Amino acid sequence: MSDLAIDTLVGLTIRLRAAGDAATASEALAQAQTIAQDESLVPTRALGAALIDLASALVPWGQGPAVQALFVQAERVLKATGDARIDDWLVLWHKLSALYAGYAIPEGRAELRDHIARVAATWTGPLEDLGMRVLLEEAMGHRRDGHVEPMLACLRQVHRHRNADSQPAPDRASWLTTYAQLLAEAGSQGEANAVLAEAIDLAHSQGDREHEAGLLTRLAAGKLALDDVPGAATALDRAQALVAQPPLADTPLAAAVAINQVVVVLRQPAQPRDAEALSLCARTIELLRRLGQGDSEDCAYALYYQGQLSERLGDRVGGARHYRAAAAVAGAKPADAAEWLSLAGDALFDCGDYDAAGDCYLDAVRRRASQAAA
Repeated sequence: MSDLAIDTLVGLTIRLRAAGDAATASEALAQAQTIAQDESLVPTRALGAALIDLASALVPWGQGPAVQALFVQAERVLKATGDARIDDWLVLWHKLSALYAGYAIPEGRAELRDHIARVAATWTGPLEDLGMRVLLEEAMGHRRDGHVEPMLACLRQVHRHRNADSQPAPDRASWLTTYAQLLAEAGSQGEANAVLAEAIDLAHSQGDREHEAGLLTRLAAGKLALDDVPGAATALDRAQALVAQPPLADTPLAAAVAINQVVVVLRQPAQPRDAEALSLCARTIELLRRLGQGDSEDCAYALYYQGQLSERLGDRVGGARHYRAAAAVAGAKPADAAEWLSLAGDALFDCGDYDAAGDCYLDAVRRRASQAAA
């Protein structure tokens, strides 16, 4: 009997989602109410899940109290089974919060979302794919809403599942990269760096040199974000060793590693490596142009760094030339281009070339005005 009821609920859900009309919704709701109130049915996880799924499909059709009653019946079924798992409850709370969102009941939705986040922060038991997907959706919702702590609580629980040794290595690698990015966006750069280090070890164990070098470059940026310049330099030295050999030597990745090595040099006081970094900039620009990326933002930044290094080495005219070249790159951001033109003007002014400096300042003003008007 219960199997027949489950099949009926599943069929109603499929029909409703396919038809998408009020008449089908009304029929589905009526049949679901009859099934939900039939206490002769054996309560099972499958019956609870089928009720939740149909109730969720009914949310857009404007019968809030009746749909909420279906969720209540689903809750009753899950409690009665005696073997409902955390995943079942997560799905129920998540779908019910969507009902509250659809009917503008912010307090109810907020309470359920907070409850899910608290469970995510404390749960240490097993988690199925079903629960993991709910927590990932919740995390992305909190991310959109700017709720950092609940987002992190959900993500950490997902991480415990997605990073388990039982997961395939490619899936783990993909997740670790995504997770590190999300942590960095949330301001947890130290935690992000630890995840990146784990991803690097995994890529190394798989013999994936390209992925490993890319991750090392990202780790270097993360280290710089925490002012750990030596740590960034170490990561980039490892990346450079990987991209120095074919087939990675003449690739955008090799150029990215080189640009980041220059950034590390520039984050330190003027030093003997400035001349070496200036030469590295020139080679990187040449490589990017050879790869057809002479109009890219990367190339613009390489030219800008070339200008900074030239100035640090006492060549202010050369610095101005490189700043202007950076600003002329099509892929340069307008705000960056205006700033670089101002720097070129400063360098030329200090050299006594007031006319050229004035031209740079005026060009910078025009670009800022154009950007403001856009």
